[in-house]
Amino acid sequence: MRRGHIGQREVLWVLAWSLVAMILTSLPYALGWALSSPEVEFSGFVYNAVDCNSYVAKMFLGQRGAWLFHNVYTPEAHPGALIFLYHVLLGKVAGLTGLSLVVTYHLARLVTIPLLFLAMYAFAAYFTPWVALRRLTLLLSAFAGGFGWLLMLLGQHHWLGSLPLDLILPEGFTFLVIYALPHLALARTLMLIAFLCTLHAFARGRARWAVLGGLASLGMGLIVPFYVLVFDVVLGNYLVALFIRRRKLPWAEVGLALPTVLIPAPLVTYNTWLFSTQPVYREWAVQNAVRSPHPLHYVAGYALVGVLAIGGVVWVLRRHDERWLFPVAWVIVVPPLLYAPFNLQRRLIEGMQVPLALLASVGLARYVLPAFSRSRLVRLLTRNPRYTLSGLRRLAVTAVVLATVPTNVFLLAGNSLELLAHRESPLFHERAEIEANDWLRVHTAPEDIVFCAFQTGNYVPARAGNRVFLGHTPETINAGEKKRIVARFFSADPDAEWRMAILREYGIAYVLVGPRERALGNFRPDAAPYLRQVYDNGRYAIYRVEMSANGGK
Repeated sequence: MRRGHIGQREVLWVLAWSLVAMILTSLPYALGWALSSPEVEFSGFVYNAVDCNSYVAKMFLGQRGAWLFHNVYTPEAHPGALIFLYHVLLGKVAGLTGLSLVVTYHLARLVTIPLLFLAMYAFAAYFTPWVALRRLTLLLSAFAGGFGWLLMLLGQHHWLGSLPLDLILPEGFTFLVIYALPHLALARTLMLIAFLCTLHAFARGRARWAVLGGLASLGMGLIVPFYVLVFDVVLGNYLVALFIRRRKLPWAEVGLALPTVLIPAPLVTYNTWLFSTQPVYREWAVQNAVRSPHPLHYVAGYALVGVLAIGGVVWVLRRHDERWLFPVAWVIVVPPLLYAPFNLQRRLIEGMQVPLALLASVGLARYVLPAFSRSRLVRLLTRNPRYTLSGLRRLAVTAVVLATVPTNVFLLAGNSLELLAHRESPLFHERAEIEANDWLRVHTAPEDIVFCAFQTGNYVPARAGNRVFLGHTPETINAGEKKRIVARFFSADPDAEWRMAILREYGIAYVLVGPRERALGNFRPDAAPYLRQVYDNGRYAIYRVEMSANGGK
């Protein structure tokens, strides 16, 4: 087998593992739908449901015909923007097919799994002709986790101020991506394609491959704009590595790299302008901080694979094959990025698990397995006809792979147990809440703003399609202050003038009152002359805001 060529049997092998991943990651969702009843309905999400509701809300925009994104989780006026195009388009697919938004979301998740697996395998195949290394790279790229499971079992849920990264960082762990986030799966697929096209351009000296790389980078940026930054920095570091190896500037590669950088540049410029000059988007960017935790969390997340990758790096640096400098350049440049002055620090690790897995596979094949084969234990075992050296080596590789997957098992089992134990929001929604949201969807306009508690408001845009006063911490501008306003509004303390001022200031059209709102205080909306009840199912009531003359208009 030569580098870059992938045989039919290899493709079938990759698709078989894609099917395994599709089944494994779907088990908790299948359990959730099986647990639905006339009283409660499964939300469709078991992992990070708050964010997943926001993705469905973005799909709702596309289903209703929009092309530009509007932030439905904050009441402040703002212009539409060409962002979150993936979810908007997915909503249009739902509209054309007649499928529900949640079902469409999960079908997209399933479709992107084989695409990502093929891209990761192709990335490995570009560097090595050894099928065993390609396969090991895919398995480690797709399923490897860290020691998060151990920290959780030891009760160290917030060790050094953070949850274990292999439970919360999809950019760093592919399993989380294929489990819940199809847009990230597609973005990573396009990133790998962009890198492969660019490397082909370098190797063959053909600009059309560079143009294809730039187009793939553009597609990636339309899904997650700041991934273009990761792409550019990694590519730049590879050019630096070539400069160091050759001791002269790689002018040909620099010229071919220009299309891959320039084609998505207008998109990057647009997003920079949008999130730095437009008030609502600027505030959203400021409060959307995803900082890196203590460095030991990265050690815990990548300890096993990282140690093996050190051997791979040593092997690469001893060779004179410039192609292999690329995965090393990618892995080496990431640690500084993780603590760069950027709000989304830890997300800049995007995609690194793939080159890290490739280098780990090389380290395992070149150093660990030879040492294992020479060990006294193996020599003793191979004296018995029942044991062969090749069989023991396969067993050792299998043990290494299995040692990296307990966090995934922990996650799937934990989510499944949570479904069995807690049939409540955000995993499930009671029928009365669904009916109230369905009334909103039919009888109100999408631009009407609904006032309610945080958890209620997180679900409203995903089910009813309305805007809300409060419902998503990063997307709701000044969410902390709005939570305090909501808590005070539903308490017995403020007077009518204060409540009416809040409703008027933020252009609230409806007030939704359910169990969560009643738990905040003793406010009696039926007694408020500026609120008129338009819906009530015994659990949830909806009030239209009417600032009449005697209501203080």
